[in-house]
Amino acid sequence: MNLFCFDLDRETSKWRQSINWEDDDTVVNFTLTQKKDDQSFCFKCGVARVSRAEIERIGNLPQVRGFLSYNREIIDDNPYHGNLILEDTIAKHIRGLVSSALALACGQIIYRNQ
Repeated sequence: MNLFCFDLDRETSKWRQSINWEDDDTVVNFTLTQKKDDQSFCFKCGVARVSRAEIERIGNLPQVRGFLSYNREIIDDNPYHGNLILEDTIAKHIRGLVSSALALACGQIIYRNQ
């Protein structure tokens, strides 16, 4: 299982990780049941729950400060959608450290029943 694998956005040249903001108690189930166009699950293993406070704490670490941000980017079929964003100038090894720090900051991993 890979957590927090950032993908390069070719339009902005920034690294992005799609997330869902947990606005209410329906979001976990919504996320677990999200499907791609081919009807396969978007998140095969499950979802990871990380608090915004933890994201901000990681973003304020000296090695990461100024490189990590987040947004809300509502899309047609997902009102909870957003992104974790890493600046394009971030060093590859720091990008890996951010991914690891986010994985370690998970308060809970909720597995989808296969």
